[in-house]
Amino acid sequence: MNISIHKSLGSPSPLASAGQFLTSKCNHILRGLNERFRWFLAPLFLLLLNSTIATSLNPLTLKQLYKHSDLIVIAQVSQVKIFTKNNTVYSSYSLQVEEYLKGSGTSALSLHQLGGKTKLFHTLISGIRQYEPQDRVVLFLNSDEQGQLDTLGYAQGSIILDNQSLIFDNYHFFIAPSSTNQLPVSSKEYRLHKELETNKNLSNLKELIKLYAS
Repeated sequence: MNISIHKSLGSPSPLASAGQFLTSKCNHILRGLNERFRWFLAPLFLLLLNSTIATSLNPLTLKQLYKHSDLIVIAQVSQVKIFTKNNTVYSSYSLQVEEYLKGSGTSALSLHQLGGKTKLFHTLISGIRQYEPQDRVVLFLNSDEQGQLDTLGYAQGSIILDNQSLIFDNYHFFIAPSSTNQLPVSSKEYRLHKELETNKNLSNLKELIKLYAS
């Protein structure tokens, strides 16, 4: 199932939902065992649950990421908290915002995502990036009905920063030459995209965002 480019991009795929169901069932079985058998069988459940759940993503252009995001920020991860809710593992990241590239807000934000690692379970969703404290990132963010923030397009809306250099990966479809070549060659957007492809730095990304904002 493909995921739309609107807020539903933050929703788990059917396979992710299946992983949540599996986690719930295994938890239920473990709680029903006495202490002795619980610790004997727990490693077997770990082998079953410590797996990667696949997602399917519609490739987003940088313009689409800009248009459909509520906020774009440069931020640093200050704290990571892993918690479970309804037998599902989630990660909560505390962010210290350096700069807003779209929208405005406070200097501290929280990002909530499906997946994470506890003492018993490790839920890794392919397409959802996991972060460590001190990670510096550019994030294209959307808020849900409860006001909780998540990245637009899963990992597509998340770029790791190394000083001023942008670390792109296979989830960043917009950086591929095939994406740039769809733009009019004589346009300013084409020229700035080519500069971003050649020099993957933050200043070039900011120039493109300024163009989309104008």
